[in-house]
Amino acid sequence: MLEVGVSPRYLININAGAHDYERPLWKNRVAHVRRFAEEVGSTLITIDTNFHEQFRMPHTRCDCIRNLCANLALYPFMRNFVYSTAVALEEISFASAKQHGLGCLDPVLGAGLMPCDTSAILFGGDATRNMKITFIGEEVLAQKYLDVCTSAPYQSNLKEGHPRNCGQCSKCIRTMLTLDHFGKLDAFDKVFSVAAYRSARKELLAKMSHSNNPLDQESVALVGGRRSFFDRFKWKR
Repeated sequence: MLEVGVSPRYLININAGAHDYERPLWKNRVAHVRRFAEEVGSTLITIDTNFHEQFRMPHTRCDCIRNLCANLALYPFMRNFVYSTAVALEEISFASAKQHGLGCLDPVLGAGLMPCDTSAILFGGDATRNMKITFIGEEVLAQKYLDVCTSAPYQSNLKEGHPRNCGQCSKCIRTMLTLDHFGKLDAFDKVFSVAAYRSARKELLAKMSHSNNPLDQESVALVGGRRSFFDRFKWKR
């Protein structure tokens, strides 16, 4: 973000459904984000909601709306927010959003949700998920703090000295596959069990191959040599 002139003064962590009903999980993640905030010199703000308790729907069906609306609790103290998009602008799809989750519409949702004197900077709409992971692969802070895991049971019972990420959920697998493809995975041995991944790589890749999630398929295509997204965007690292 610093490279494009976006320098957030605050980090916001929201309990709005991503942690299910696991209060210990949210507490665990807040502690992890607080350590990161202290290292980079930012102030951490936490927002606790009952959105997911009153509106019982899978979080992926309404995550962007829940998170951006929760941020409005900080108005007028805070008017400008940076929100990471799940997909590139070219991948926006109402059909995919209906089948796989609201993330497929992230780049177009912010402007419609925010009052006229606030703004949501939907960051990352210029790159696919694989592109983003290649950048992350060279970030020292990411190698220390990266948390992509969606396994609530694993993270709720995370023990000292264990990897931050379970290595078995789809988000963990596709992240490791991409980092491995670009020769960056070994640097992430503090947040992933790299040895466990290497011993089960064929099985994990097969698991992704049977998924119809477009983000999973993007990683499978990359590992399989179908690097069309590089050609499509004429992007070089």
